[in-house]
Amino acid sequence: MKILLTGRPGVGKTAALNRALALLEVEPGGFRTERCRLAEGLQGYRVVDLVTGRAAPIGKVVAGRLIPYPQGFEDVGVEAIQEAMERELIVMDELGFLELGAPRFQEAVLATLRGPKPVLGVIKPERNSFLDAVRAIAGLKVIEVREENRARLPFEIVGLLRAEGFYKAP
Repeated sequence: MKILLTGRPGVGKTAALNRALALLEVEPGGFRTERCRLAEGLQGYRVVDLVTGRAAPIGKVVAGRLIPYPQGFEDVGVEAIQEAMERELIVMDELGFLELGAPRFQEAVLATLRGPKPVLGVIKPERNSFLDAVRAIAGLKVIEVREENRARLPFEIVGLLRAEGFYKAP
């Protein structure tokens, strides 16, 4: 089963994903993207490998504009996905527009979503060629996180994964 959460910024997509992971009691592989402070004192974003902790910048804010650094996805992101194949569950948090200049990373994401491993992730609600290709994958379940469903979503995610046989109830 492949499940991607979507919704407006700040609604609780990553929080719901984290709670589902805690309920599943698994140590996933994959990646997260997160805000960070760059050496130049600018705000930026980085991709982090969940297994190794290795990180690389993927974008920085300059004069109010987010400038992508796709090489971080090509290096750390691709490696994180490859290493995740050894884990029970793959996390992709989050897929968006910064990946547009990272073709190897895009292919790794698409191949993983078409493969046999369960995936739990977050996808931005916007449209672009990469995100449209992700959403077009057969069998992918995209769930919108809203204020009224975010508290119960982690339990629904666990139920969906268990119903597919990936995780057995204790």
